Amino acid sequence: MRFRVRFYSYCKRPVKGSLSATRAVLKLPRGTIMARPPDARPVSAHGSNARRDRTTRVDLQSLARLRLREAEVLFEAGLYDGASYLCGYAVECALKAVICKQLDVNEYPHYRERLRGVFASHHLEDLRFLAGLSAKIGPGRPVLWQNWSTVVAWKSEQRYDSEGSQTAQNALDMLNAVRSKSNGVLRWLARRW
Repeated sequence: MRFRVRFYSYCKRPVKGSLSATRAVLKLPRGTIMARPPDARPVSAHGSNARRDRTTRVDLQSLARLRLREAEVLFEAGLYDGASYLCGYAVECALKAVICKQLDVNEYPHYRERLRGVFASHHLEDLRFLAGLSAKIGPGRPVLWQNWSTVVAWKSEQRYDSEGSQTAQNALDMLNAVRSKSNGVLRWLARRW
């Protein structure tokens, strides 16, 4: 039988039957990797057994900001591949938050069976179109357009690239295109989400 391995943190008050309770009984240190069978009940980060499949607009906004901070930390640590990847991921989250606002929905609709093919996209150009920003992010705004041109080169498949595929300059260009105060892509999107 194949097991998925995940990191679980120790909580102060373990829930009966949870992995935290198991760790407490086994006296395992915090951060220990514990395997759980694929058919086991999911445990959410909030301690309950309710599964959160749906991502809200607020979740996407928070994730976009968090991924940018993580990208900055990785860049400072000299991990340019991860920094560049997380910059693109931050923009993806921001675009999905804008889509939620445009559709006037609280949850991003990727979970709907009939719409999954459309909304489960990771392609930034497709998400820009779905957000209704094709005309707004264009040559009429030259600095924003230049930053967008840098960011749109990102592909979600970069997570499989070998180490060293991004140079320090590439990662810095990506970071600056995303976080620039005046016309950074993420900052510009944040005013519309």
